[in-house]
Amino acid sequence: MELGGQQKIRCDRTGLIAEIEFKTKPMFGGDVNKIKGCIRSIKDESKVFYTFEGKWDEVITMKDSRGVRLC
Repeated sequence: MELGGQQKIRCDRTGLIAEIEFKTKPMFGGDVNKIKGCIRSIKDESKVFYTFEGKWDEVITMKDSRGVRLC
């Protein structure tokens, strides 16, 4: 069994929200353990500082707002 869905983690101290989507495996083909998300400002949710995606049990790639890969 695999669980999926979205989570928001809010930090009032830093003023940031992390939005994480845990993706489920498609019916035919595809991978398991995939995630995708972003880190935004609490005050202006349209302002995205970082995006990330990958597999939570392998490698997650993070990019800044300009699209520059960080790790």
